[in-house]
Amino acid sequence: MGLLATIILALLFPLIGLKRYLIWILTFSQMLIWALTYVLMAKKINKTVAFFLALLIGFIWALALASLVGVIYNI
Repeated sequence: MGLLATIILALLFPLIGLKRYLIWILTFSQMLIWALTYVLMAKKINKTVAFFLALLIGFIWALALASLVGVIYNI
């Protein structure tokens, strides 16, 4: 639910002229991915490995979302 909201806000904010808040949305979305990934993976694998994988997945997620918004709105 929170991830869907951050995706919608990331795509909506540049449209209504609030580009300066885009980095905050991307950061919040990345933190949500970190937490969600860690919680899901920590139950199945070593917690240290899950933590570093969550960081990697969160970084890739933020990069992909920023790239998507940048391509759509030519930012």
